[in-house]
Amino acid sequence: MSGVEQAPDIPTHVIQDVWATNVQGVINMTQAVMKIFKRRPDGGKGDVVMLGSIAGREAYVGGSVRGLSDR
Repeated sequence: MSGVEQAPDIPTHVIQDVWATNVQGVINMTQAVMKIFKRRPDGGKGDVVMLGSIAGREAYVGGSVRGLSDR
């Protein structure tokens, strides 16, 4: 999100970019890390730590695709 889009007029390509980054990106990265873990002698043990911004929980102007708050 550039910070200027507002629902219901968010362009489809912006929604797709947000989805690709925040959902597909996490899945793709986890898949890549798991391949490395599985090559380890201990059979794939390891931790995957995901960090995210507060934008997924706290609404802000122009962040309507990500903001899940009821504000």
